[in-house]
Amino acid sequence: MRSLALFALLASSEGYEFKASPNGCTVSSVKCYVDDANRILNEQRTTGPLSQEYCAQFCSNSGYSLAGVENGNECYCGNKLRSDAKAATDSDCSVACSGQGFDGEKCGGYWRIGVFDVQCSGPPVPQPSAPKMLNNPCLNASSPFAKQPWCDATLLVDERVKDMVSRMTLDEKIANLDTGAPAIASLGLNAYNWWSEATHGISHVRNDAVTPYESNFAFPITTGMAFNRSLWKATGNQIGREARAFMNAGNAYSTYWAPVINLAREPRWGRNIETPGEDPTLTGEYAAYFVHGFQDSEDDPTHLQASACCKHYVANSMDHSKVAGEEHDRTDFDATITQQDLVDSYLAPFQACVEKGKVSSLMCSYNAVNGVPSCANDWLLQTVARDAWGFDGYITSDCDADSNVFDPHHYTKTKEEAVAAVLHAGTDVDCGGFVGGNAQSALDQKLISEADMDARLHKLFRVRMRLSHFDPLNPLDEIPPSAVCTAEAKRLAREEWRAA
Repeated sequence: MRSLALFALLASSEGYEFKASPNGCTVSSVKCYVDDANRILNEQRTTGPLSQEYCAQFCSNSGYSLAGVENGNECYCGNKLRSDAKAATDSDCSVACSGQGFDGEKCGGYWRIGVFDVQCSGPPVPQPSAPKMLNNPCLNASSPFAKQPWCDATLLVDERVKDMVSRMTLDEKIANLDTGAPAIASLGLNAYNWWSEATHGISHVRNDAVTPYESNFAFPITTGMAFNRSLWKATGNQIGREARAFMNAGNAYSTYWAPVINLAREPRWGRNIETPGEDPTLTGEYAAYFVHGFQDSEDDPTHLQASACCKHYVANSMDHSKVAGEEHDRTDFDATITQQDLVDSYLAPFQACVEKGKVSSLMCSYNAVNGVPSCANDWLLQTVARDAWGFDGYITSDCDADSNVFDPHHYTKTKEEAVAAVLHAGTDVDCGGFVGGNAQSALDQKLISEADMDARLHKLFRVRMRLSHFDPLNPLDEIPPSAVCTAEAKRLAREEWRAA
């Protein structure tokens, strides 16, 4: 049995400050179960910095008798497990709790939930503080990881990435094909989330006393009307610099899914304000200059300041429509486009983003193009983007777009076939959990191989290498929180409105 008082005592020596009674919350007899999207314990939940004791307190506050911890930072509550809950091995629930000061405590695993009785009395247990989002084990000379080839910054990037992937277990590889990638024990890495946003300023970041706010710029539909490449680049640069400042403070990741470069040609589309406009040339130029500003920094021309992503690839400008009594939305829409219109209009902005902007990520869209879902379309992802344009980066699905390949597109007969289709086409990371949830079954059926997963992981970690996540400290790592929302940033935001 572990008591909060013991952890408070241990943590206090490392600067983690709170006082609690031994009668706060205690946890014993943690049992590991297999979880799924419907949740075996599903009355209430919270996420964030976590310990078993805090999860117990959260559930106690809501009057529940059972608590469950999952994936390091998820807490679930209820009074009984779902009737079909299946037990898992204790080793499956081995992900470290995300709360600072609780070293050695485990909070479930990937689709594995550690369930225990709620036993609380006395003073309430506070939520733990959050550790830095990113860590670099290569900086610790006494760490065993620092002596491994992937930490050797003198080696070629591809050599280092190959060494990284070779050290991962199969379970780690499968889990890291999803956007919310859990910690990788074999590499000493914290969890990583590939999804952040930056259309007109960074979001999906953590605000606290160190980074309480970020700059907010005009929507791209406004900035695009300025017809000013220098302004577009300066805007991208300030947003990218703030992204790096947040990362350095431990309050952000480094991969941002912006800009949106679909064409604003359908007035009913609700996301027109996120785009620079309706013209392919204008949109392509905006993409190239925004991305250059966002990713490049004079402080360190050899690394990415932050990673940009041009989306949604491609012909994605419809949310919902009803034609002849039949309803369609973006998840099942098939864009039927002539080759000339596809090349001259819809592909052109993405070509500029890749060839001129050197973007490090693309997002494949929900829709199909001429019968093939974008995320399973090897012609779009491999033949066009990587082979013809020379794209060097990772490809993410839009959220649940990989799942949509199976349903509602019905492009494959089974979920496992859909996993094989997206991996073989060149989609590197899945936003939504579909690939991670079905990859083992696809592997068992020999529809994919471990080498297929390695190829996708190579693309992902190659971008993280270019972001200097595993390198010695460099000038980009010195960008401080004071670089956020500066007088120059405010002047730039006002200039956008005036120029438009």
